[in-house]
Amino acid sequence: MAKKTNKAIQAEILDVLDNIRFYIQKDGGDLKFLKFEKGIVHIQILGSCVNCALIDITYKDGVETILKEEIPQVKSVKIIQEANPTDKKQPYLQINKISPFKK
Repeated sequence: MAKKTNKAIQAEILDVLDNIRFYIQKDGGDLKFLKFEKGIVHIQILGSCVNCALIDITYKDGVETILKEEIPQVKSVKIIQEANPTDKKQPYLQINKISPFKK
């Protein structure tokens, strides 16, 4: 059997993520595939998933398990929780705009 290219594996990852995205979006969250490197899928979480207490259950136990079952080359999932203020999907309360102390 020929070894899959990184590009082919990434296409499979994107397909799997697209199939499960609906369930995450139902709760106001979303995910963004960043890269696949050395068996690790890097995913940024968005929306209500940022700082969610159930992040390990949803992503590590859920998304990682599904990806590993579907794609043998996937060894783990790394979750990136960086907030991106330009992302309209993420709910932000901009304190500096409502602060009574702002001049």
